[in-house]
Amino acid sequence: MQRKTKKRNSEANRRLRTFMQNLRYCEYYATKHRIVQACGVSSNVFSNWMNDKSAIPADKAIIINEVLNKQVI
Repeated sequence: MQRKTKKRNSEANRRLRTFMQNLRYCEYYATKHRIVQACGVSSNVFSNWMNDKSAIPADKAIIINEVLNKQVI
C-alpha cells in the first residue's frame, strides 16, 4: 500500500499565508474579500491557496500583488 504524502505547492502559498496571518482580524476578512473578488475565484479556492492544497497561478499572483499594493508573491 502506498503512503500518501502531502505535496507542498510553492513558496507563493507560504508567502500569502504569512502575510494574511499577520493582518488584524477585521482586516483579514476585508482583504480576503478583495482578493477573491479581484481574482474571480470562490472562497474555497482561496482557502485551498492558504492551506497549500493548490498552487496559486501566475496570473492570479500578479492580481493579488496589485490588490495588496505590495510585492507579497
